[in-house]
Amino acid sequence: MSKLKIILLLALLLSIRSASAVEVTILYWGDRLARDIPNQKSVRDTTHVGGAAQLAGFVDSYRTGNPDAFLFVAGGDLAGTVAAYKTDGVAPAKVLGKINPDAYAPGIVDFTYGTEKLKSALKKGKINAISGNVHIDETGPFLPAYDDIRTGNVVVAVTSLLPARLKEMVPRDGVKSVTVADPVATARDFVKDRRDDSDLIVVLSQLGREYDSLLALNVPDIDLIIEGHSRTPFEKTFKVGKTFIVCSGPKGLLLGKLRLEVATDSSSVTLIEHDHIAIESGLIKPSIVVKRAVQELEDRFTRQRGDKVATLLTNWNVENDGPSNLPQWVADMMQQSSGSVKLALVNNLDFEKGFPRGDLYENDLFQIMPFEVPLVAFQIKGYEIRRVVEKQARGELPFLTWSGVNVLIENGKPSQILVRGEGPLQDESEYAGVTNGLLWDRFLKETSLVPDVRPIFIFPILQYQLMLETAGKQKVISTPLDGRWTVR
Repeated sequence: MSKLKIILLLALLLSIRSASAVEVTILYWGDRLARDIPNQKSVRDTTHVGGAAQLAGFVDSYRTGNPDAFLFVAGGDLAGTVAAYKTDGVAPAKVLGKINPDAYAPGIVDFTYGTEKLKSALKKGKINAISGNVHIDETGPFLPAYDDIRTGNVVVAVTSLLPARLKEMVPRDGVKSVTVADPVATARDFVKDRRDDSDLIVVLSQLGREYDSLLALNVPDIDLIIEGHSRTPFEKTFKVGKTFIVCSGPKGLLLGKLRLEVATDSSSVTLIEHDHIAIESGLIKPSIVVKRAVQELEDRFTRQRGDKVATLLTNWNVENDGPSNLPQWVADMMQQSSGSVKLALVNNLDFEKGFPRGDLYENDLFQIMPFEVPLVAFQIKGYEIRRVVEKQARGELPFLTWSGVNVLIENGKPSQILVRGEGPLQDESEYAGVTNGLLWDRFLKETSLVPDVRPIFIFPILQYQLMLETAGKQKVISTPLDGRWTVR
C-alpha cells in the first residue's frame, strides 16, 4: 500500500472516531446544606467562601463559554439553616431554582420536612427533581425516577439513589408512608432500561463512598456516580471498574467540573479532566439575580434569634478532634432524657458552631446542629465499644464524644474504660446507647457494627426540640470541660 493511501486511511479512521466521540462537561455539587450566604474563611482571613450568588457566578461564567455543560446537584440543598427550617425548605429551593440545575436529587436532609412539604418546596422553586428509589406506599413514585437530558449530540440518563435507612435519619412523621427500594436493584433496572437509548449513565447518590463502590461493582454499566453525602471531597477521581465516582464535598465550598469523552457508538467513556473550583469572593462576579434572591429569602432570618431560652455562664466550644464542652452537654442531655439508656454519643464534626457565654436564644440552639434529627436508641456490646474507642485513639474515626463512658488514653491506647455507675467496661455485657440520626448510619459504617441484628428504637422527640426543652429547664448553664476523655 502506498504512503498516500495509508495517510488517507488514517485520516478516514480519525474522522470516523471524531464523529462518534463527543466531549461532555458536567458541573456538580452535593450537600450544600442551604449555605446560601457566604462565610468568612477564618478569623484572620477575611476572604468570603461559598454562598449561592458566588457559586451561581461561576456556573454562569462557565456556561457562557460552554452552553452545553450539564449541571447536576446530588441533593442536600434544602436544609441546614434557620431560613430553611422556618420555611420548610422553600427559601433555599427558590434560590436553587435561580441557578437552574439540569437535575436535582433530593438528599437525606431534604426529607426533614416530610415528603409533602419537600415536594411543595421543589415545585415553588421550579426545580427539575428526580428520585430513583423513593416510593409513596399508596401513590407510587415520589418523583420521576429519572430524566433523559440531551445537550448537543449526547443523551444523558440520570437517576438518584437514597439509602435504605432514610427513615432512621430524618423525622419519621413526614416519611411514614415512604418505602425506599434497594439501591442496587433500582440501579440495575435503570441501566437495563436506559442503556441502549443513552450515551452516558449517571447516578446522583446519597449512599456514601463505601456503598457507591459496591454499587459500581454490582452494576458495572454505570458510567458516573456523583456522590453527594461525603464529608470531604475526593481529591482524585475514584474509579471502580469502568465507573467514575466523584465528590466535591459539602457546604458549596467547591464546584466540581468534569470533562469526559463519550464514544456514542460504543458508550465508552474517557476522563479528560476533573477539577474542583474553589468558590471564593473576588475571583468572579457573583450572580446579581441569585444575590437578590438570597437577600430576599435568607438574609432576614440570620438577624432573627427567637425567644431567649437560657444564659450561658461558660463559652460553648467545639473542637473537631478533641474533648469539647458543647458536645458533652448535648451527649449528657440525650443520655439523661432517654430513660434507662446508659450511654450516648455524638460526633463533634456534626456541630456547626459554638456560642460565647451570655444569653442563648432559640435560633442559636438550632444553629449548633441545624437539622431536625431523630434520636436513635440501640444495643451495643462492651467489646464493640472498646473497638470504637481504640479506633478513636488511633485517629481512625472522627472524634466521638461519649456520655456515660470515661476513657483514659496512655501511650496512644485506651488503658482504662469505665462505664459510669458500673465500673470497668465488660466486653460481653450489652449496653443501651443513644445517638442522633446524623451519626447513626455513619456510625454503623465507620465502626463495622452489624446493623441487621441490632434492634433500634426511634424516639418521638427530635434533638432540637430536646435541646430547647433541656436548656429552658436549666435556665442557667455552666458546662466546664470534664475529664471523661483523658490523655496522658
